[in-house]
Amino acid sequence: MLAKKFLLNIVVTFSLFSGSYILAGVKIYPPLFFALMGFLQALLGRKIPKLIINEIRWWAVFLLLVLVGYFFSQNNDYIFVLMRYVVKAILIPFGCCLIIRNLAIDISNRNNDYCNTIRNAVFFALVVQLLVTILQMGLPSFRSFFDSIIELTDEWKMLADMGHFRATGLAGLSIYDTSIAYGLLLFLFLPWCESRKIRINYKFLILATVIVILSLIAGRSGFILVFTILSFAFICYQRKLFYFLNVITLTILGVIFAVAIMGTEQFGVFTHFVFEPIYNFIDTGSFQTASTNELIDSYLFIPWNVPPLTGFGFWAQPSLSEPYQFMYKTDSGILLSFIAFGTAGLIYIISYTIHFVKAYLSLIDTNSNFSKSYLYILFTMLIFSFILKGPIFFSEKIMTSFFIWLVYNCPQSKNK
Repeated sequence: MLAKKFLLNIVVTFSLFSGSYILAGVKIYPPLFFALMGFLQALLGRKIPKLIINEIRWWAVFLLLVLVGYFFSQNNDYIFVLMRYVVKAILIPFGCCLIIRNLAIDISNRNNDYCNTIRNAVFFALVVQLLVTILQMGLPSFRSFFDSIIELTDEWKMLADMGHFRATGLAGLSIYDTSIAYGLLLFLFLPWCESRKIRINYKFLILATVIVILSLIAGRSGFILVFTILSFAFICYQRKLFYFLNVITLTILGVIFAVAIMGTEQFGVFTHFVFEPIYNFIDTGSFQTASTNELIDSYLFIPWNVPPLTGFGFWAQPSLSEPYQFMYKTDSGILLSFIAFGTAGLIYIISYTIHFVKAYLSLIDTNSNFSKSYLYILFTMLIFSFILKGPIFFSEKIMTSFFIWLVYNCPQSKNK
């Protein structure tokens, strides 16, 4: 029993946050091993829940779009990039979540607490991620060792060599997609927020503090998502005074702790990054930031020359566009889909985004219809803005968080 709980904690931790490690000259990617275990168990008779089967259908449609796009473009690099996305961001998270569900079912056969089993494993993963981040920021020797075994591109390796706070975590890098994943994981813990037990409420406060710190380190977008969900919880659930007073206390303690770990200079850099729009407004009267300026100037545009029915069959991220001197380059998930697949790609990405939002919010229990409607509107706007900025459905961290949410809502009683 204890061995299976420990194994579940390890699987969840590395499925969510793992990077690629180089040990003794061998490249190791733990989620790949876990995914193979999950698919093997499925082949041996462990049932796949209907929610997961539904996702497979969605991504089968995407695979069809990829093949049609390749037919028009005949670009081998294009299909390699997209198939890599399908494998790393879709198939591997699928397999990881199958093994996670199977382990949780085996454990809950004894303790009859499937949902809490998964929730505690995710809590463990978030705490480990925070501890690794703190060690990387506070102990140069640990950071040097970790950077020596993690695989990063030259661009991100430079951040690690600088000791930048975003080059942290089990993946050696915590950026845009990681910050959004933290917000998505927060949904798992809303039952702790609404519990009538003070002990569980404090556990939620600890969890929320961990997620807020991690999302602030990883990126502003994820923090906005986290803040939205916590605001929803504050509006919907009781004990508002309890949470209000404790949040103030934790904020003060958090600032003191951050200064102690990071030092005054690094903490100043961190706060300028997190609150860049506010600092810019004070200095210049404008909320513009470097990232939003780059987004508007370089990555958000109307691709007039794209054939609307077929697209170019080209995945126009800068890493591909620049070597091929392609006319467009963007990181926008919506524009990438339109350039690659035309109108069909645009319909697909918008439809999947709506499905994504519904899959999350339809499974939340709340007695306040007003608050749930408010969350539907905000969450839909946020996810659409995220997909407009980047290809979030091609992140293994985001999709693993999403699939964990799905298997969390597929207990043993719904085993078909």
